[in-house]
Amino acid sequence: MFQHKLKNDYIGEVYEYSYDFRNKSSSQLSADWWTVESWTLETSAYWITATLGYDVVVWKSGLDLSNANKITITFTSVWNSNDSDGRHIQLWLIDTNYTFQECTDLILSSGYTTSKVEICASWTATDGTSIWNIWQSTYTSTFEIDLVNKTLTWTIHWLWVSTLSLTDAQIKLIRWLTNLFMYTTQHTFYLQDVSVTVE
Repeated sequence: MFQHKLKNDYIGEVYEYSYDFRNKSSSQLSADWWTVESWTLETSAYWITATLGYDVVVWKSGLDLSNANKITITFTSVWNSNDSDGRHIQLWLIDTNYTFQECTDLILSSGYTTSKVEICASWTATDGTSIWNIWQSTYTSTFEIDLVNKTLTWTIHWLWVSTLSLTDAQIKLIRWLTNLFMYTTQHTFYLQDVSVTVE
């Protein structure tokens, strides 16, 4: 649940939650109400990642977006590998059946890199504008869903912005989403922290 132990407070109509993955084992993540679908985590003072050949899949249920006007998610990740063969880091908001998603996707594939926001309904994807020329570094990304102005924006700070317009039907579906889902592949990207603000 989103209201267990960690930094999360209602400030008027604003809900805030944050989590630091650094130094967290699988058992500590579970104790903090994260579901860990890969138990091959490598943990350090700087990040969590998966051992080579495995993925990190962690998610947290209990997110309430039913009355949201704006959702802001900020997370820090590290790209720390030269391997560019189909590697991803993704942050999704999903329902319990994965039938509707909105996500950010930082992709390394076939020798090039790209990043984008994406909205998926029943696995049919609509992509936002692409961000190119990602290199090895630490990235703080902000994923903003403005349900009043009908925009979906992913900003990689000091770099580029990926944007996508939302339809009324998509906005209605977003308010049903209840899970924050984070995924990274094969020892390429490392996760540091995440924060969520719902206004």
